[in-house]
Amino acid sequence: MTTTPVYRDERTVAVENASARWGYTVLIFGLLLDVIYRGFLKSGTVTAGASLVQANGDLIGLVCFSSLITTVHQVRHGLWRTWLEPPLRRRLLLVTVLVLGLQVLAAWAILRFLL
Repeated sequence: MTTTPVYRDERTVAVENASARWGYTVLIFGLLLDVIYRGFLKSGTVTAGASLVQANGDLIGLVCFSSLITTVHQVRHGLWRTWLEPPLRRRLLLVTVLVLGLQVLAAWAILRFLL
């Protein structure tokens, strides 16, 4: 019998795969509806106040929403406990520091080139 803790097992992988399926399903159908909507705008069937180039925020929102669905599914099935285990804790800290660093760099670049 092993004394080392098991961080991932078959159940964990099954829940991760199921949550990814939900997230990607929302992403694909949302993208399909967005393409249909933009097709109507481009063909002139619907009058638009903003250009299509300016309307990319909906795509970013769609990606964030599908990621939220994936996260909620994993939390509902108790997978959040594995996020705090030592191997994943280091990765989570690294990603957090990386994102914060990129935000600071982007803010600096925007202020430098706009002012």
